[in-house]
Amino acid sequence: NIVFTVHTRLKQTIPNIFGSNPTDSILNVLDSEISKGLLYINQKEKEINPLRDRLKQETPYSYSSYDLYKRIFDEYKSYQFDSAHVYALKEQHAAYKLANDSLLVMANCDLIFCYTSTGLFKEACDVVDPTRQSLDNVSPNIRGNSIFIAYGCTLI
Repeated sequence: NIVFTVHTRLKQTIPNIFGSNPTDSILNVLDSEISKGLLYINQKEKEINPLRDRLKQETPYSYSSYDLYKRIFDEYKSYQFDSAHVYALKEQHAAYKLANDSLLVMANCDLIFCYTSTGLFKEACDVVDPTRQSLDNVSPNIRGNSIFIAYGCTLI
């Protein structure tokens, strides 16, 4: 991802900055990485497009389509909020259609992540209450993760 790449380039530059202005060197590396933004976008889209193509072949609201919604969400979540949000909603809708509380809780956690990552705390808290109601029928692992996320939302 972009942050990792920038961080790696900065680490490579830092040993070479002694004897020159460190701020200028770091800014030059940052400018260089930012100028490669389109390259990073294309690289990310190359990873996402095959998943979207596979999704077109799946039965809507099946377990396999849910899995693809989740994988596409995971690709978008640190990259493009609008698309991540769309796929989190598709996850949620598929989980409802499948009547699977575990999938519903995980989809709700993805929605909460979307909302809190972008400062939409009220919207995140609106998802917390229905998530709490579904916790009785899910595995302890999923329950623990969702409680952690919901607790973080209530601290806000």
